[in-house]
Amino acid sequence: RPEFWRPRPWESVTLSPRTTEYSFPEPDLLCTLVCSYFDNVNILLPLLHQPSFERKLYMENLHVFDPAFAAIVMVVCSVGARFLSGADDERVRLDSESSLHSAGWRWFQQVGSNPCKSMFTQPSLSDVQFHVLAAVFLLSSTSPQSAWTIVGTGLRLVQDVGAHRASFYPDEPTDEMEHWRRAVWCVALYVRPVSSCFLPCSYSSHSFDLPYPLEVDDAYWFNKFEQPKGVPSTVAAFVEHIKLSRLLHLVLSSLVSQFGTISSSCYSPDSGLNRWLEELPPNLRWNADNLNQLFFEQSAFLFHQYHYVRMMIHQLYLRRDSPTRIPSLNMCTNAARSCAHISSSLLLRCGSVHPFSLSPIFISGLVLLLNVWNNQGKNDPQTRLMLMKDALQCMDALKALEKR
Repeated sequence: RPEFWRPRPWESVTLSPRTTEYSFPEPDLLCTLVCSYFDNVNILLPLLHQPSFERKLYMENLHVFDPAFAAIVMVVCSVGARFLSGADDERVRLDSESSLHSAGWRWFQQVGSNPCKSMFTQPSLSDVQFHVLAAVFLLSSTSPQSAWTIVGTGLRLVQDVGAHRASFYPDEPTDEMEHWRRAVWCVALYVRPVSSCFLPCSYSSHSFDLPYPLEVDDAYWFNKFEQPKGVPSTVAAFVEHIKLSRLLHLVLSSLVSQFGTISSSCYSPDSGLNRWLEELPPNLRWNADNLNQLFFEQSAFLFHQYHYVRMMIHQLYLRRDSPTRIPSLNMCTNAARSCAHISSSLLLRCGSVHPFSLSPIFISGLVLLLNVWNNQGKNDPQTRLMLMKDALQCMDALKALEKR
């Protein structure tokens, strides 16, 4: 019947996209912010294809005509501002604020958490990308808990179009479909940490059966998506991070029942971690003397996450009545010390650590301090001194991050 085939006039107003005029950074600052984003964020979370993004921004001026792309540009600038220092500090802060914590907010507050697109239209790739970028920015704010709401919305957008299923993707890779794959896995990476805090995860790993992103650098997308032989891919670290995240989610789902009881199967989770370590590409193995700066930073991030996963698994067995309490405590302590040493190497070489490693460093510091207090009644001052030294390394890393 015709009255049910088309929107009513009052609904048409709601369905129409809202137009918004954004105040973009000056051209030179815009270029600096975009470079900052790709140099610091996209190397670990390759959501955007840099050549395509820069072509749309600088050559096509798409941000002037396309509100969806304009919103993405604004959030990219917001995230990139978090990594700037020196002469650009004043231009990235709010006009009335002297605190570096306001960096990027002058652009993020223009888009907020709800860009100009109507909620009644079919989700697009730009919508998902926007929610990922907004979550990245909010996680570095004083209200990081709001990022989970943004990520949850992004997850529903993905599920709405079916991009989390393998059937969504053709056999032959395309530019758009590879963008979708990266975006969906970025959403998954941000949703899963909730379950590590024993909160219910909002999706099942089995429902996400899409293939991993292609391990092809941005420069080779237009070469039939073929990575030259013998050239390590910079996207491999992203794929390995996904594997670690899936492992943590699967382990916690199988070990912890819906009533919070812990399974008696103990050290099988370590076999998955050991297998991940064995299959890791050589260029991504942790080496403090790695001369390649990009692979050095990627491997540091990956091994922060690796030791974090090990701690999250073994902390399940730290109850007093657990027969594996002592071995698990040793596992957590060794993992925390390794995290501290990686952080120290990053501080010496880079002057800071990556914000994405905040949780592993924080948890490591807590584990080490608990061990210091646990050793107070024992006649072992050397062990306490060693643990305290490592805990201070974690504190130094956190201090390097606190300005942003």
